[in-house]
Amino acid sequence: MQNKNLLTILFSVVGLGAVVGGIYTYYLKNLELLEDFRYRLTGFRILSSNVTNIRFEVDIDIINEADISVTITNYNFDVYLNGVKVGKINNANANEVLKGRGGVSKFTMQGDIETFSFIGTGLISGLRENLKNSTIKFDGSYGLKKGIVKLKNLPMNESFKLKEFM
Repeated sequence: MQNKNLLTILFSVVGLGAVVGGIYTYYLKNLELLEDFRYRLTGFRILSSNVTNIRFEVDIDIINEADISVTITNYNFDVYLNGVKVGKINNANANEVLKGRGGVSKFTMQGDIETFSFIGTGLISGLRENLKNSTIKFDGSYGLKKGIVKLKNLPMNESFKLKEFM
């Protein structure tokens, strides 16, 4: 009788371990997929401007191929125009939910362009010559969370041609 109880406990522990291991493996695979978002720039607006600063807003569609939805907790990107750093986009307290399973989530970010970055860089003449083929690049990192798991400083380095949203 004692062997039967011991075997029951042993099989229960092994079964529970297998279930926990399977859930953990599934979760890790989805977290791996979360690093491979796809992005689509859908809009760009100038909100305000003055002598030193231009405030803008960017609309981005984010496609999440993972089975799980996640929350973007923060982001910090440098903005480059034709290779010249012109500003920053950041939000230390973002709380945007991204849909899972190939869902498209609309995401709006605001940032600032420092007008002095256009002086002496040849950027204005490059834009004047070929605006449509100019490139805007976002380079930085973002944080994600799902439940109690938080991922920080995931890299994002995406470039777009201005003609994509003209």
